Amino acid sequence: MLFELVNSTVADVSHKANVDYHTVDSLIARYIETDIDFSTIETLGVLGLDEISMKKGYRDFVTLITYRVDDKANILGVVNYR
Repeated sequence: MLFELVNSTVADVSHKANVDYHTVDSLIARYIETDIDFSTIETLGVLGLDEISMKKGYRDFVTLITYRVDDKANILGVVNYR
């Protein structure tokens, strides 16, 4: 469900998955680390940045930082604001 947030909002993902908005918001808080342990990352490969809105129309944005190695996408971190 977290990757559904790419190019989408939390509200859109909650609607598509038929779950409450707070469920998606809780997934972000639970599974996205706030600190990055770079010693566990062997190579970054291709980096990606995507801005998502946490609330539709409220300008509550976060930037999603991802990296792709061997056709596997990984979330590196989430940065508040733009």
